[in-house]
Amino acid sequence: ILTLSMKKTIVFLAIFLVCVILPKLSHAQSVATSGITSASSSPVTEVSPINRDRNQPRALTTAAQVRLTNLAANVSNRLDAYVRRIANVTNRLDSRAAKLADSGLDVSAAKQKITTARNEIEKAQISLNNIDTIVHNFVQSENPQTYWPSLKTTYQNAQTNIKLAHKATVETLLLLKAANSPLPPTTVSTTSVKNNLE
Repeated sequence: ILTLSMKKTIVFLAIFLVCVILPKLSHAQSVATSGITSASSSPVTEVSPINRDRNQPRALTTAAQVRLTNLAANVSNRLDAYVRRIANVTNRLDSRAAKLADSGLDVSAAKQKITTARNEIEKAQISLNNIDTIVHNFVQSENPQTYWPSLKTTYQNAQTNIKLAHKATVETLLLLKAANSPLPPTTVSTTSVKNNLE
């Protein structure tokens, strides 16, 4: 099972591969092919990828555009699914907190955590709403590297917001469990258990 951070790393490596490595390979292959076909007519001056200007615009191939668009759509769909699941759990926890408050228990700390979770969910949704435009600009650009930092930052912000929302929901659940328990949990030492068994 892949964790979210593993999936994110795979996505970034795939995008890096398509944006940086494959264009270098296709450029080297085109130079080698043009050198073979025109070797008899005129000398070919090769531009080494090492000496190439890094800021030279390079548009993505159509195949790379399709692959990156599909990859970004898959990641965005997964992040959207995480957001929906956390929002569903947050709504259920809010309902449970309201029931516990009606029965006279203090759930103010849990309500604050629910508010925190909802704020983080909202931030993640805003990031994911803008992601399609950023991916389109990245894929269609003559120089995709100019859009890469904003795309990467957007995905990282969404991931961070989702993690914070998840953390807040877990803390809410623990606070609600603590508020609902009638007595504080008693701790039993291992020595007293051993003495009772003998």
